[in-house]
Amino acid sequence: MKKTTDIFLLLLLFVCGAASAAEPAARPRILYVTCLPGTHHDYVKQRELFLETAKRANWEVTVMTGSYRSLTKTGEPTTKADKPVAKGDDAASVERYNRIMEEIAAQKPLLERLKEKDFAKGQDAIVYNFCLAHITDLEATANVIDQTRELGVPAFLIHCSMHSFWPTFRFKDQQKVLMTEWAKTHPERPFPNWGEFTGVASTGHGNNYPIKTARLVEHPATVGVADGYTTPPTELYNNAFITPGTVPLLEGVQSVKRRQADGTTKTIESKSVIMWVSPQGKSQVMGLTIGHGDDDFRSEGFQRLLIDGVHWMINP
Repeated sequence: MKKTTDIFLLLLLFVCGAASAAEPAARPRILYVTCLPGTHHDYVKQRELFLETAKRANWEVTVMTGSYRSLTKTGEPTTKADKPVAKGDDAASVERYNRIMEEIAAQKPLLERLKEKDFAKGQDAIVYNFCLAHITDLEATANVIDQTRELGVPAFLIHCSMHSFWPTFRFKDQQKVLMTEWAKTHPERPFPNWGEFTGVASTGHGNNYPIKTARLVEHPATVGVADGYTTPPTELYNNAFITPGTVPLLEGVQSVKRRQADGTTKTIESKSVIMWVSPQGKSQVMGLTIGHGDDDFRSEGFQRLLIDGVHWMINP
């Protein structure tokens, strides 16, 4: 009887083991943060293309967003400047200021979500694809940074995510004011400098031309473009500064032909680091500055960098 029982237990263990081995691995949980519909970028279309790529990568995606453009029933912006920014401003400057004010007002729903404590809890990685250039909300900025540095969720930053929260590092007059305010209200916490968080700070870009890419080091995140590839026409972001510990992964070279005063044509080459990884507290940030247009999101090279980069951050 004992022998029969032992055989039964062995068979049961074998069946259970086989069933466990057959269970599929858990799908990576990815939080995709964007702002819809977008002004300089078609974030609606890019969300669709991202979700297609996520399906290819077998990710389980949660989308976090907020209205990017908010209009009244009459179609007028909810926020406009009542007067010029400064005495003597021309109409174009006033219009630009009005547009910026409209964007800032319309981004508030997303910023409120970004201020939710531990909004990335339970996620394996966050992918940020937004453009929040003129935002001065330090609580939102700090909380986004905390999701990676304190909560430990790795962050993959696409394109204009590097050109977000500029007042914390690009506009020095604003930065000085913000640093003073932050020191008064949060004397025990470091100032949320977004440029230092991204690893490679950027303050500007060129026009849309193809970028020839080249690997700077061997890395699993760029194995899919080991021989390099040329992007569709897109923007080459500059490198304002690179923080200590940041590892550049991919360089981009953009060649632009410009007509000279004497009628000749000269080819101007610009180079920048376009992909990198940067340690940030309990986790890390990976930046990829291409991704301006939809064609970037459709290209095989971009998709490989996104998929391989996120997978490496989850399992470095």
